[in-house]
Amino acid sequence: MRNVIDLQMRLGEQAIGAIELDAESRDDIPQILRGLHLPDVPHVNCKIELFSVWAFFVEWNAIFRGNIFIFYVKKCSTVISKSNHCRIEPIIEPFQTGESQMAAHVLTGTMSSPKYSPQHYRGLIIHHLGLVAAMYDELGIGEAIDRVIVQNDLNRIVSIGQAVKAMVLNGLGFANRALYLTPLFFEDKPVNRLIGAGIEAEHLNDDVLGRALDDMYDYSLDILYSQIAASTVKRLELSARFGHFDSTGFHVDGKYNSGEEPEEGVVHITKGYSRDHRPDLHQICLQLICERQAGIPLLMKPLSGNNDDKTSFRETINAHIEQMKNSFGVKYMIADSAFYTANTLELMGKDNLWISRVPETLNLSTDVIHAVAPDLMSALGQSSHISLGVQYSNIKQRWVVVYSPEAYQRGIKTV
Repeated sequence: MRNVIDLQMRLGEQAIGAIELDAESRDDIPQILRGLHLPDVPHVNCKIELFSVWAFFVEWNAIFRGNIFIFYVKKCSTVISKSNHCRIEPIIEPFQTGESQMAAHVLTGTMSSPKYSPQHYRGLIIHHLGLVAAMYDELGIGEAIDRVIVQNDLNRIVSIGQAVKAMVLNGLGFANRALYLTPLFFEDKPVNRLIGAGIEAEHLNDDVLGRALDDMYDYSLDILYSQIAASTVKRLELSARFGHFDSTGFHVDGKYNSGEEPEEGVVHITKGYSRDHRPDLHQICLQLICERQAGIPLLMKPLSGNNDDKTSFRETINAHIEQMKNSFGVKYMIADSAFYTANTLELMGKDNLWISRVPETLNLSTDVIHAVAPDLMSALGQSSHISLGVQYSNIKQRWVVVYSPEAYQRGIKTV
């Protein structure tokens, strides 16, 4: 048996499934059926009657074609298909079974019986996308987008918020498909339930999605994202007292705009400091300020691949520190040593609180460590720390110097 196809049909406690077989496994079908644990179904005496390319499993009421067969039990009123192998269209001639008369088309997955005929049931795939769509609506992301971006087209079927929702679902569907293939991604999914009433897969074409992206870019993606984040934090009643500030990088394959001169306002995909240890590949960077409770990014900003954290941190603080305080209630900024520069600390001023790691490249840092090291290392094999009052860049600060025996030993080995 090669794999199990996720086709399920349910009526009460009854279950139905499909299995794809290797060609050499066709003779082992009775043994395979005995190993299936379906409720209220005998696991013995599987009788096979061959009719050309079709095979009917009498007690299991299964139908077979090629290397794929569908087995089912008693009657079934609805079909939930989770496989591209099964599409529900025409009903073929039914055949008689013990309790009811039913038929299944093995390629289309159509079920038929006197009780339910002539209705056809079309199976649609939802997978995990229902959860994603529900959370998108719960957070009011689409509402926030449609509220701030003007949409004057009277013939519009899909709003910008709904177009973004479609792209989110496509991205989290792990399909990795180009924009123009989005209708293909949604053709076997309940679009009217996932996106909105009256919307079909064909409406989610690359023209609609492309215009939505252009409209958001014209509005300013940084501002739009911050507005969505502020609305989300408010809805979830999160306390964003701490803003965790950092950046990361993503390497890419291909040329992109790597060989071109950088343009103002355009992210330049190029080589830079690689956090995933692939300095040979081009990359882009992403800067984030996240709240502590749920890890939701309050600010998210794409940067060029050769971004310098010290410079970009300072620019972000200069542009957004007041927004972090007023829109989110951030009181403490927490960042790594790239944050700790004289210019950035001056921008923070005396009214904004922060926590950072002092870089050991700073002369004052080295002097303090050498001064307190003998006392901290006096108790052999034990961690210790000391708190000091220090003034740097005209700002009074509290430094905590920590001694760790394990880290000290690792440092000796590295040297």
